Amino acid sequence: MVLPSIYPFPGSPDLGRRVQDRLKKVNEQFPALAPTTLEDFRRVADELSTISDVPPERTLLFRAHNQPAADQSGVYISAARKILFNDEYRQKRSVQEFIKSLGRHLGKKDIEDQTGKRIKTQFTSTSPRLEWTLHLTGQKSNKLQDQVDFVIFDLQALCQTPETTVFHVADVLQFLETSGQTYLIPPNYQQWARNCDEYIIMGSGIEKGIVQITPWSELQCTPIINDSFRCAYTLFWYTRFRDERMDERSQIEYGQACEMVVSTARKMAGQKAKDMEFVQHLVRLILEPRLWFWGIQVSEDEAKILRGCEDLLRDELVARMSQLSV
Repeated sequence: MVLPSIYPFPGSPDLGRRVQDRLKKVNEQFPALAPTTLEDFRRVADELSTISDVPPERTLLFRAHNQPAADQSGVYISAARKILFNDEYRQKRSVQEFIKSLGRHLGKKDIEDQTGKRIKTQFTSTSPRLEWTLHLTGQKSNKLQDQVDFVIFDLQALCQTPETTVFHVADVLQFLETSGQTYLIPPNYQQWARNCDEYIIMGSGIEKGIVQITPWSELQCTPIINDSFRCAYTLFWYTRFRDERMDERSQIEYGQACEMVVSTARKMAGQKAKDMEFVQHLVRLILEPRLWFWGIQVSEDEAKILRGCEDLLRDELVARMSQLSV
C-alpha cells in the first residue's frame, strides 16, 4: 500500500520532502492502514508530529487578486467559500470527493468561460513563482481596467493560522499518479497547476497570512517589466517577443542592473520596503528565472548581481542608521 501525500502542507518545500520520507516510514509501521477518507490521512499526518520542531525556511506565495470594488486597492476580501478542513469535513467527505472539488477549482476559469456563469469554490489559488503571478496580475488587470492587486502571502504564517489549511497541488497530483486515478482531474487542469507550482488555501483567516498587497498600477512601470511582458497573453509568447526584441536593447551596466532589481523589489515590498530581509528575499525571487528572463542583458553572472543588490541594500541600511539621532 502506497500512502499518498494529501495532507496540510506544514512548511517550506524542503520540509515537505522530509515529510515524504517520514510517510514512507509510517507506511512500514502501519501496513494494514487503508486511507480511503480524509480522516485517515489526518491520522497518518498525526504520526509525523516530530517534524514540527524543524524550523522551515520562509516561503512566499503570490496571488493575482481582483479588488473587491473600484478604488479599493490594498483591501483583501476572499471570494472563496469558508469551508474548514476540520474533523467534520474529513469524516463526511471521501478523498475522491475532495479531489473532484479541487479539479473543479483548477478548471474554474475554463468552466466559467464555457457556461458564462461565475462559480465559487472553497479554495484560494497561490503560487511561489513570482514571475508567473506577476504576469497573471498584469493580464487580469488588462481585462479589469487595473482593478487587480499583487498579493504576497507568508506560507509559514498561513500554516500557523488554526482555521487555515494549505495544500501543495503537486502532492495531490502525485497521489493521483501512484493510485491510478489521474482521470479525476482533466489533464489540462493538472498542467495549469504544474505550470505555476500551485498551492491552494482552504478555510478562514487567510488574511492573517498576508504580508503585502500592491496594486498592479504601481507595479507595471517598475524597471524590470517591459512592454512585451505587459502585452503578451502568456509567458510562452512573452519569451518569444522578448527574444525578438533583445537586439534592440543595449547591454546594461552592472550597477544599473542591480538598481533595477532592487528598485522593483522595494516597490513590491510596499509598506515593508525598509524590511531589508524581506526585500532581499524578493530580490532573490526576481533573480531566480535569471535577468535574461526580464529582458535585461548583463555580462556579469547572477551570483555577482545578487551580491551587488545585497550591497545596495546594506549601504542603504547603513545610511538610514547614520541619520538616526541617539
